[in-house]
Amino acid sequence: MKTELLPSGAAQVTFEFNLENLGNVNLSNIQITDDLAAAFPATCVPTVMSITSDDYIINPAYNGTSDINLLLPGANGIPVGEKGAVLVTVMVNNCGSAQTRLLNTANASGTAPNGATTTDISDNGSEPDANGNNNANEAGENDPTPVNFAPNPQIGLAKRNVKTELLPSGAAQVTFEFNLENLGNVNLSNIQITDDLAAAFPSTCVPTVMSITSDDYIINPAYNGTSDLNLLLPGANGIPVGEKGAVLVTVMVNNCG
Repeated sequence: MKTELLPSGAAQVTFEFNLENLGNVNLSNIQITDDLAAAFPATCVPTVMSITSDDYIINPAYNGTSDINLLLPGANGIPVGEKGAVLVTVMVNNCGSAQTRLLNTANASGTAPNGATTTDISDNGSEPDANGNNNANEAGENDPTPVNFAPNPQIGLAKRNVKTELLPSGAAQVTFEFNLENLGNVNLSNIQITDDLAAAFPSTCVPTVMSITSDDYIINPAYNGTSDLNLLLPGANGIPVGEKGAVLVTVMVNNCG
């Protein structure tokens, strides 16, 4: 699930529904229901923006209020041991600043060959049967999914050594990859990556930036890792919720001994 808080005050929420046949017979007439009116208070206005699935025939009329069926009635089945998913994106308006957290629950059902109906209440997360005992409808596996509206800016950075090449001269050519990700629920502006090469290499070493490239960001061509530590052009880059990007830097290191 992803929640993106927009400058307008609205929130765009994407839910993933994961369905699995944990029994020993194929199921027909499977259905997932999600009543958005029950999840969001009357002040909120949830609008379904999209509903998609690579596994099932979805119900294009689903709106979460007057029609709560995510799947086209009577059109879907699921064999023993199989899994499938549905993605729903909802735009939520007018909840107000006081509304910081909501809980959402969906329900699944299917029909066995003998006509019996099996049901399950959704569990928070991506695994319907977290303890793996083939019974998803039990205590600890029916927890509602929280929707948080409180701003939570979170940025993540990973740096890895892609390649180190030792040259006949005694120098070393090192390529670093910087992977950036927006892990929060608000878009971020003015993003920056700093890397102080002088702090990384001892004073006897002489690091020289040979190249800095990115397919995702506007890089800072003046970056040298000593007097200018900014890999990205200041004020020129942002990163939307859930998005990732990378920067590659190649450094020549001399006189390390």
